Amino acid sequence: MAFIETPRLPDEISFGATFGPAYQTTVTTVRSGHEQRNSNWATARLAIDLGYGGKTQADTDALRDFFHAVHGRAHGFRVKDWTDFEAKTTNTTAKRIDAEKYQLQKTYTAGALQRIRDITKPVSGTVSVFVNGAPAAATVDTTKGIVTITATGTALTVSSISKAAQAVVVTSAAHGLIAGQGVKFDNGALGMTQIQGLSGFVISVTNTTTFVIGINTAAFTTYTSGAKIAALPKAADVVTWSGEFDVPCRFDTDAMRIEIDTRGAEGLFYNWSGVQLIELRA
Repeated sequence: MAFIETPRLPDEISFGATFGPAYQTTVTTVRSGHEQRNSNWATARLAIDLGYGGKTQADTDALRDFFHAVHGRAHGFRVKDWTDFEAKTTNTTAKRIDAEKYQLQKTYTAGALQRIRDITKPVSGTVSVFVNGAPAAATVDTTKGIVTITATGTALTVSSISKAAQAVVVTSAAHGLIAGQGVKFDNGALGMTQIQGLSGFVISVTNTTTFVIGINTAAFTTYTSGAKIAALPKAADVVTWSGEFDVPCRFDTDAMRIEIDTRGAEGLFYNWSGVQLIELRA
């Protein structure tokens, strides 16, 4: 079924819930008491229990409305994990996808042990990106947790681009690029208009003004002039980020159980028993 990006589960519902990561491990014990353990999941799934009391009529109405809107277990939605919703540059990485795109990740460390978690639902307006510790301009896809680094530095004019499976690019001045670095073409190319806006990895550097790039231009029209390129991060550059994130979840029940907890001067208070959520795999 569908995933609903907005609204996320209202904060007045999630605040006060029980949150925690859950793994699945098969343990086989033999007569001697020795055991064999097999970890079935490489990554944990967040489990959430909303079953707690003292909720007002307004909170209960909000839960009921949301439950109906997502059809119980049918649709996924965002949830704020109040125990783990922030990322800092000291515990984040970004996995390189291509020359300009990176997957946001968060690292959990205990001594020499680490677990790296993909963050797929960053909160809009909270994410800052850094390359080797310096702020970097980037756009953020908040539905997938993918950032696109903006090419920086002085744009170099391109003298020629070959038509080949791996294009040979010649610049009018020294490019300063290294193998494994990314470059992005602007929208000014004439003749070979198909190259406009494309980005790719530098495969090899021939000399100070010539390099080979991983873009297949064999079927493109012939380049004449006008293109410029700007540099993207190198393969060895460290991309980190900071910001807030949600978790993609669904209800783990198709039946919502609500009972009256107490009656007070301000009205009825309710207990939400057995209302649980589970994280969705990306």
